[in-house]
Amino acid sequence: MSGASSAHLLGLLGLLGLTGCSAPAACSEERWLATPNLESKAVTGSLTLAPSDGAARRSFELVLSNLPELWQGSDNVFDGGVTFAISTEYPSDPIGNDGKTQMPRVAATLAVDDTELSQSVTSAEFPNGSVEGPELPLFFNGCDSEGHGPGCCAYGMPECALSLSMSLKRLDAAPFPAVTVSWSAQAHANVTSCPLSDHAQVEIALTEGSL
Repeated sequence: MSGASSAHLLGLLGLLGLTGCSAPAACSEERWLATPNLESKAVTGSLTLAPSDGAARRSFELVLSNLPELWQGSDNVFDGGVTFAISTEYPSDPIGNDGKTQMPRVAATLAVDDTELSQSVTSAEFPNGSVEGPELPLFFNGCDSEGHGPGCCAYGMPECALSLSMSLKRLDAAPFPAVTVSWSAQAHANVTSCPLSDHAQVEIALTEGSL
């Protein structure tokens, strides 16, 4: 290769290096930092636990989808998780849940299936309203150096899905009568819209047969 050709090639490579895709080049700083909090619709339900009942289980599918096709060098998912709550009432008068009526305690545990990731909460002996469990952090944590691990949304994935379960266990039996347990769960995530997509969404839903 002649000296002139070499100089031309080096110049071309230098130009490509200056104009290559980088976070500032692909996105404005405002767009890079704009991470609206995505929220799913809350999924709710209720069930009745008799004094002889042990525990009930509800299964969910959690999906984070429409992630940017091209990821930058920093984290794509800034944070995310699932919040949940339970409340208890008697099926007939006295309804309870008024801070005065004694009721059987119920423990709720929300967990990522086949992992040790979980959070739990227990209703009060004299409940007054719903009780919220600690948030179960997901998607942005639990990744090892190769991008794998429980609760991890692997680098470069356009969609991440997790199977969750909520167990509801009655802690006090007779002489308390049957109790109705209402529950709710809602997912959220902060995802960068840079560089290509701003249509990311997070959804949580009961799986088929889990009523």
